[in-house]
Amino acid sequence: MLQSARGECQDHFAASKKRKVQFSDSLKLVAEHCLQTANPQFYIEMCKLILELQHLLGMNEKTPETWFDYGMFLFGQGNYSGAKDTLRNAIKGYVRLGHTTNAFFLGQCHFQMGVIESHLGHFQEAMVSFQKALESKMMFGKGNMSNAVCYHWLGFLYRRRKHLVKALQAQTRALHEMEKDAIDATSGSFISDSCFELGCIHHEIGDFEKAVSFHQKSLLMREEHVAQFKSNLQSYVHLAVVLYDKSVKFSRQCIFNEVLNVEIVPLLEKAVTLCKKQSQSGKLHDQFPIIMLAHTERLESIKDILSLALKLCRSLCSALDEKNKETKQKMDIIVSDFKKLLKTLVGDSHDERENW
Repeated sequence: MLQSARGECQDHFAASKKRKVQFSDSLKLVAEHCLQTANPQFYIEMCKLILELQHLLGMNEKTPETWFDYGMFLFGQGNYSGAKDTLRNAIKGYVRLGHTTNAFFLGQCHFQMGVIESHLGHFQEAMVSFQKALESKMMFGKGNMSNAVCYHWLGFLYRRRKHLVKALQAQTRALHEMEKDAIDATSGSFISDSCFELGCIHHEIGDFEKAVSFHQKSLLMREEHVAQFKSNLQSYVHLAVVLYDKSVKFSRQCIFNEVLNVEIVPLLEKAVTLCKKQSQSGKLHDQFPIIMLAHTERLESIKDILSLALKLCRSLCSALDEKNKETKQKMDIIVSDFKKLLKTLVGDSHDERENW
């Protein structure tokens, strides 16, 4: 009889725990529904309730996943400090579990922590996180694509810290592994990002031929396969800047005029047209989608790109003489357009802060 009672109790306990686990999972579904119905505050409260419930039930294997989802939500809201603290809890949970099957999830956490630290401007801390992601052997898909993206981010951070030799090494390795394991459209977008970064690195080194080559390759891929507003805008402006710097350093006046009219001005006109179209649709602002493998272009704001374009335009205008009246007229229009776009961009950002 005692044995039978013990067995009945164990069955009752198991069934009860199963119901509670199911309840916890149901709450997660409700929380996800809150996101779809644009109710972020309720999502936050649901996450806190789920974490409390999982703690009470001793559901240690579930808690890190909830912390991760919660952290990614905060990241998407632009709350980088909150996301950092939350992902730190997720990492602690996965480390505490200590199962090798968690290496995939642990790698995701370290990668996202690196992206968040980059947004906060903590480049050294970000590099440590990306190194840990590599050590965790995080694999989001086939081959070494995720590792290549880590090297891409490391190369980007080395460049931002002016460690150009290390940046070149990391970015070259990233591009090699990406091209080797290119399997889908996502791979193509990262290859274009890596080419863009290599163009920036060679530009800063002073190798203008390679800088132009990589920027042109990146732009071609972005126009044909990626077709995203911000990445295309970024390529138009940066390629125009490299062409200008190259022509100023090496070209005679006649060659400079040809490069200006045939290559630089058309790129700037494309940038203006692209921005006007985006502005008319009400989308001339930075967007930070929550994706597992984030792109480095998110760290250069549209305002920064437009400011760089305007600075280039002013340099071009000062270099034009009276013989270039037609080009000067075009440049005056482009300068006026960029000023209006920047004013619109700043005004919208102010309105968003007021509404927030």
